[in-house]
Amino acid sequence: MAYCCSSSGGGDVSNDENGGYGRLHMKSNQPQQETKEEDVEEGRNSNKDNMGRGALLGRRQRWMVVGMAAVGMGVAVACLAVGVVRLVSPDSNGKASSSPTIRKLCSSTLFPDTCESSLSGYPGAGAADPWKLVAISMRVGMQGMAQEMESVERLLLLHQSSSPPSIAALNDCIELLDKSMDAINTSLTFFLNSFDDADVRTWASASLTYHSTCLDGLQQQQQGNMMMGLEEGNTVTHLLSNSLALLTALSGGAGPSKQEEEGRQLDWVEDDGSAATDVVVSRDGSGNYTRIQEAVDAAPWGINGKRRYVIGIRAGLYEESISIPKRLTNIVLLGDGINHTVIRQSKSLSDGVSIYASATLAVNGDGFIAKDLTIDNDSGPEQMEGVAVRVSADRTAFFRCSFKGNRGTLYTHALRQFYRECTILGTSNFIFGNAAAVLQKCTLIGLALPPLNSSNSNQQSIAIAGQMRTDPGQNTGLSFDRCSIDFSSSPIYLGCPHRNYSRVAFLQSHLSAAVDPAGWLQPPPSSLIALERVVMGEYRNQGPGSQKLRRVKWSTQLTPKQASSLSVKEFINGSKWLPTTGIRFDLSI
Repeated sequence: MAYCCSSSGGGDVSNDENGGYGRLHMKSNQPQQETKEEDVEEGRNSNKDNMGRGALLGRRQRWMVVGMAAVGMGVAVACLAVGVVRLVSPDSNGKASSSPTIRKLCSSTLFPDTCESSLSGYPGAGAADPWKLVAISMRVGMQGMAQEMESVERLLLLHQSSSPPSIAALNDCIELLDKSMDAINTSLTFFLNSFDDADVRTWASASLTYHSTCLDGLQQQQQGNMMMGLEEGNTVTHLLSNSLALLTALSGGAGPSKQEEEGRQLDWVEDDGSAATDVVVSRDGSGNYTRIQEAVDAAPWGINGKRRYVIGIRAGLYEESISIPKRLTNIVLLGDGINHTVIRQSKSLSDGVSIYASATLAVNGDGFIAKDLTIDNDSGPEQMEGVAVRVSADRTAFFRCSFKGNRGTLYTHALRQFYRECTILGTSNFIFGNAAAVLQKCTLIGLALPPLNSSNSNQQSIAIAGQMRTDPGQNTGLSFDRCSIDFSSSPIYLGCPHRNYSRVAFLQSHLSAAVDPAGWLQPPPSSLIALERVVMGEYRNQGPGSQKLRRVKWSTQLTPKQASSLSVKEFINGSKWLPTTGIRFDLSI
């Protein structure tokens, strides 16, 4: 019999004298703009302590021992639900009693029963107003994730037999659960301190994305009946979805940011337009470092405000994987030009690593910028998916970069991202993920598919975009603004829905003759995608592939207002942060 442990962590949160239901202790005597970064970090640390998560550094160190312990993946997922059940169970009388306010608020969610039971069982919720109920909903989700984290960690320490892919999936899951908790905590901090609605929903959306990626990785390792507990493991997903729905109901949806930057204030750009580098990487030893990761590891932690730390990378081939950790913010990688500065490696699923962990460049630190680089995953078209770039960070920007891979070149994983004048090369579904990402004036180039064989027999239809929005409350999607498609082979498709709420739009782009008249690829019936919920949209495209007459019925010709909602200004709040990057951008459609 497999061992499945219970969880005792999570802790309750006491109401403060202001009725804040876990309100963070913020420095309210200072102007909001001046204290934003410092206060958010203080609140973030406070919430982590209140949740009883233990020492985060110790937890991060335990990620290193993942390989020594694992158990059957079905049991692992079943154990994720242990302890979470009490968060959504009826009260001591055996009935789930909820106030009219709770019932009305929960009616806007996808999972109203879970919403009512989770809120009704929380101390003081019966008399709480809608705003406090939203905060409670987010805290319940945090508690659930804390319990999941402890369950997985115990499994890793108590069991020693599993396959390398299963170990990789569990390893990723630990990291992703930590990111998910941190993201919902950031969202809660913003919410309690009246920050912009878009910021609140962006971080709540990212929390759900991270959690979904964890479960996706576990599900991919299913063997026989080992995944029978997966449905129970989705309890926290339902809690996070409900929080997003409640936020959306109160805010009326995300809109343009209330606070916008003025001027450009580019501390890393000289008056003549050249870059002011902090350190230089050079293969020949003439710089400060010979490897890029060495320069990244030596960078100072947590650079805030408009200060950038610029790593200049001279021309050459750098055969290494690069990881920008979350603690490193406002890092700039500055190359000598596309095809001059090249970063390359070849990890893929065929090597036993996950898609999440296969990236040549993995970005986890907010405020990251890359310019004049080529980033390549050359695992080859015969191999399984391997990623050139994965971005899991907020307010990131790429300018004049080239990304080359095959299946899964660019993984726009989470949060807000901007790509300008970049070239992306791949075979099928090579731009994917669940960020709010705008690709502006980029070139999309198709590579030849490998010959059919048993491992790729279903991969011969080329679709550019595979967006993975899982929830209607997420303010995420892929927006291609004034891009061009350059494919020598046909037919190709603009995208294929990967989840029930996938959102992709091509706006004012040039579509070559290789684009199939249907425009969008029908997902297989086994995917169970609800096509009436997806948004596969087009707006004023040009070129021989832009004809509308034979488009699939479930695609959308966008109105000017709908297209504008996917612009740099409205979709990723670009006017608030892009002026400080030194990268050209067009705010409006």
